[in-house]
Formats: sequence, C-alpha cells, structure tokens
Amino acid sequence: EREIQALKDKQKAEKDSYDKQIKKAVQRNDIVSICHRTTAYIESYFDVIFALNRMTHPGEKRLVDICKNKCSLLPKNFESNITRLYQNMYTGYDFTVLEEMYTNLKELVDATL
Repeated sequence: EREIQALKDKQKAEKDSYDKQIKKAVQRNDIVSICHRTTAYIESYFDVIFALNRMTHPGEKRLVDICKNKCSLLPKNFESNITRLYQNMYTGYDFTVLEEMYTNLKELVDATL
C-alpha cells in the first residue's frame, strides 16, 4: 500500500508539472515537446495502473491491449480517454482529457487503498 500511495503522490506532482509543460509547448507550437511531455505523462499513468494491478511493467508495446486483457483495475473511460488524448494532440490539445484521466485514476487509487 505504501508503494501505491507513493505512486499516487508522484502522479499528482507529475500531473501538475506535465500540465504546465504541455501548455507551454502548445503555446509555442512545439510539436516535439508536446509529444514528449504527453508521453512522459502516459508513462506515469501506466506505472500507476500496473502497480494497482500488482503487475510488473510489460514494456512499451501494446499497453492498452495488455491493460484491457490483464488488468482487473482500470480507470473509467480508460481506452477512450487515451484515444481522445492522442487524436487531438496536434489539432487543438484537449486539456480536459488530461484532467479526466488524472481524476479517474485518482478515484481508482482512492477506492483501492
């Protein structure tokens, strides 16, 4: 439980940092930075999901499919939020999806602790 709480605290701190960094990248239209910061956020997001499910991280490939097939604990709107995030990444970044992803993950963590 301490490990999950530590990941939860890390996720909150990183989410705030990623939000700011992504917003700055969007403002300066820096598509490489937008991609890099979004990817960093997603890495943290999956770290928490795998920790909640007491799984070792399987690597970088097919994470959504692995989660859908092997994780009993997933945030609400898991797949649709990831799809929304990446579909709109360069055509009008939707910051509400980041907030929803964080909120849904936090609710899942809170419910399991």
